[in-house]
Amino acid sequence: MEMKPNLQSANGVNGSMTNNGQGTSSGRKSYEVTQVTSDRHQTTAHNLHLNIGTWNVRTLYKSGQLENIKNEMTIAKLDLLGICETRWCGNGRFSSDEYEILYSGGEKHARGVAIIMTKTLSKSLLGCWTVSDRI
Repeated sequence: MEMKPNLQSANGVNGSMTNNGQGTSSGRKSYEVTQVTSDRHQTTAHNLHLNIGTWNVRTLYKSGQLENIKNEMTIAKLDLLGICETRWCGNGRFSSDEYEILYSGGEKHARGVAIIMTKTLSKSLLGCWTVSDRI
C-alpha cells in the first residue's frame, strides 16, 4: 500500500509544505519592491506643501480687519485662507502686500466670501468664476 503525504495544512490551504528546506511555502512568491518612475514629464509637485485654512471672520467691512487677517496668516504660515462673511459688495480681485485676494459679495453689506492666497500661489491660479455671495 502506497502512502501519500498530507499536503493539507491546519487552515485548509494546499501546498503549505516547505520547498527544499528554504522555509518558503510553495504557494508564496517573494517580490522585490522597486520604485516606479514616470517616463513622461517630471513634475515638481512632489515638493509642494500647502497650509490651508478657513475662517468665519464675521466682517471685513471695518477698517483694519484685512490687516489683521494678513497678520494671522503670516503667524500661522498659511498659504491659502478661505473666508466667509466678508460683507464686501460686488466681486473682484486685488493685491495687498504679499497676498492676492479674490472675493464675491452681494449688493448689500451682508454675507460674502473670499479667498486670500500668497502671491506665489496666485501665479498657479488659472481662473476664477464667482457664482454668488456664497460660492
